Amino acid sequence: MDGAHLMGDFKGTILHVVAMDENNQIVPRVYEIRKKENGLTWTWFLEKLYECVGDCQDLTFVTDRADAIRVSVENVFPHAHHGLCAFHLLGNIVHSFRKND
Repeated sequence: MDGAHLMGDFKGTILHVVAMDENNQIVPRVYEIRKKENGLTWTWFLEKLYECVGDCQDLTFVTDRADAIRVSVENVFPHAHHGLCAFHLLGNIVHSFRKND
């Protein structure tokens, strides 16, 4: 789950959720285009997702380290697991430390 900023003629942010199916394939599930990404937009987005899937057992969200997403997941899906994306963590490490470190 993440948000991506749109460029070009249509500005805004697309919030999206993907899932893994029984064949281990990534499948887009939900998306929404908003003017901006913040705690209120993530909470509304996850509340709509909750209306569709409910409080599923063993539900896991994998996201970047954005506080707005973390807080929204904790509030809307309190029993879900929340992991951090290894790609984003590696990017943070590379960005934070010099090559020789």
